[in-house]
Amino acid sequence: MTAALSPPSVAPNSLSRQNHKLTQIFNTHIAGNVANGGNGVSQQMTVNVGAGDWEALRHYLHSLGLQDSDLVGLRADLDGARSQEAGMVGKPSTWFGKLCSKAVNGAAEVAAAGIAKAIAGYLGLS
Repeated sequence: MTAALSPPSVAPNSLSRQNHKLTQIFNTHIAGNVANGGNGVSQQMTVNVGAGDWEALRHYLHSLGLQDSDLVGLRADLDGARSQEAGMVGKPSTWFGKLCSKAVNGAAEVAAAGIAKAIAGYLGLS
C-alpha cells in the first residue's frame, strides 16, 4: 500500500503579511587591507612597537603574514644593533630587505613602510 503525500492546502490570502516578509542578515569578515576603487582612496597604518618590545614587533610582523621561521635570528641581530646604537645600518637594514620580500599581506609599499616603522620602533629610533 502506497500513500501519496500532498502539501496542505492553504488559501492564497490566508497567510499574514508577516509570513511573506523575508529578512536577510549578512556578516562580512574581511582580513587584511581593503581599498575601494575610486578617487581619493587613502590608507593609514599605526605601528606601535616600543624600544626593545619583541612581542609587539613579532605580533606586527605576524599580521603581515610572516611566520616565526622567518624571524629566526632577528631579535638577536636587532638587540645587537640597539646596544651598539647603530640605527638601521648593517643587520637591521638586511633584515628589512628579507622581511619585505616575505611579507604576504597588503600592498608591498604598505608592508615595507610598516616593517621599517616597526624595526625603527624596536631600535628606539621613532
